[in-house]
Amino acid sequence: MYKISNYLIDKGIPTPRTATGGSNVGILWEQSTIRFILERIVYKGTLVHHQEETRDFISKK
Repeated sequence: MYKISNYLIDKGIPTPRTATGGSNVGILWEQSTIRFILERIVYKGTLVHHQEETRDFISKK
């Protein structure tokens, strides 16, 4: 994670907060942010369908 964060900082790639214009903006990539992105299948380009199923939309069961 350390090498990835240094690479992103050296290349001047904005953090997700900076790119979206959010509050609490930082210019340094945190290793926890990189870990979060790498662990989520959606961020890796995997198309996710039908993860949750509701059998009865009225009772939500």
